[in-house]
Amino acid sequence: YQNKQALHYYDKLIALLPRKAEPEQVTKAHLRRGKILEQTGRWEECRQSYARALRTAQRAHNETLLGQAHNHLGQVLLLLGDYNGAQKHFEKASELAEAQNDVIGQARVYGNLGNLFFRLGQYSKAKDYYTHSIDAARRSDPAAVSAQTVAHFALAYMNQGDYDNAVRIIQEQIPHSRRLNDKPGMTSLYTNLGIVYFEKGDYDAALDSYKQGMALSEELGNKMFTAINIGCIGSVYERRGDYPKAMQHFVRDLELVEEMGDKQGTAIALTLIGELLSYMGEFGQAIDYLQKSILICEELGYQKGLAKAMNTLGDVFFYTSQHERAIEYYDRAIKVSRQIDAKAVLGISLVEKGAVLVEIGQDAELEHIVSEATDLARALGHAELEFEAGILAAQLLVLQNRPEAAIQALESLASLPLPPEQEAALYYQLHRIAPEQDEWRRRALQLYQNLYNQTPKYLFKARVEALGSEKI
Repeated sequence: YQNKQALHYYDKLIALLPRKAEPEQVTKAHLRRGKILEQTGRWEECRQSYARALRTAQRAHNETLLGQAHNHLGQVLLLLGDYNGAQKHFEKASELAEAQNDVIGQARVYGNLGNLFFRLGQYSKAKDYYTHSIDAARRSDPAAVSAQTVAHFALAYMNQGDYDNAVRIIQEQIPHSRRLNDKPGMTSLYTNLGIVYFEKGDYDAALDSYKQGMALSEELGNKMFTAINIGCIGSVYERRGDYPKAMQHFVRDLELVEEMGDKQGTAIALTLIGELLSYMGEFGQAIDYLQKSILICEELGYQKGLAKAMNTLGDVFFYTSQHERAIEYYDRAIKVSRQIDAKAVLGISLVEKGAVLVEIGQDAELEHIVSEATDLARALGHAELEFEAGILAAQLLVLQNRPEAAIQALESLASLPLPPEQEAALYYQLHRIAPEQDEWRRRALQLYQNLYNQTPKYLFKARVEALGSEKI
């Protein structure tokens, strides 16, 4: 409501300003109007408002306002997916800020350049710009440090596998932002903290952070962060096996990002829907969504999204026994993940490619894959990935005609406290090695039947059918 009031006020102000009004006044009005349009997700109108601000700033010969207009226009072009256009405006804004020794202006544009390179998967370069932004702001006024820049800085660490630093960076900023009552900053911090916790596998902590981010984004009328949190909460429901509620969230997320013209958000939502459809065994629909996501990611140069969509498409082809195509897409996901140093996506793609190689009996690459995936899992502290690498290591031993060693390795895993899905996978592998040991088959069947009763996952159903679905 307040956003609508403010927008109405600026529309009236701009209409009432005389044609010979000072260009500085007109520029500031367009910039403020654009900011409200940006927050409420009306990005094309926002772009037009910032473009008008740029034209009037040029007439005013006011380099401070001109730099602000370039920076704001670059920011909305970034959101709309025009990365080349965004970079040109950021670079011009940077030149103007540096020429005037405008430290706060430098901090803002460095933060936006960090966001640009973050989206392109150049995380080290993004971190450099984020560091420059934070340092510049601190030189002027420690309170001027952008919480949103800090939140994105943390995600750059997360994408490189440094979860502990990612959490620390955000948690250190939250008290400062709360003291300043910086609600937009806290929205970004809580949302991104949830993303880090989710990547770590702590879904309860992730959901708690998402809910805090969601409450703030709704209070502010921030459509972009509302959409992000809706999709993220959907991912928690998906991991908990509530597929209908997850799909409801993903579809709503897609609707919002399409309304805003948010191409990157659209690619992410399409991948989420495609992945969930693949879990449900709806492979034809899944391929359609994932291919659309890949096209957008390629258009944008959004590398992490490209790696995730390709990895998920590899899963679909694996489930449908199209092994060569599965390997092709896993290889593409692995290549992109290496290029951008996205360690978690790389590790997942490696073990999933390894599963295909096991299925077709090719062990030439497996030893290297097992070693690299295990090292990545331990470096990341990623328990789920380490378990998958352990299963793959046992499968490699079987291919090397060492079934006793494989059973011993799996039995050592069985001594650990495992969630039901991992315990089921472990007994399923033991049964495949030694089908004569019927107690392993019966234990795997019982676990998978319980899992499928709770969650209609295609893999659970397939394994129940493979194990024999008689009553236990």
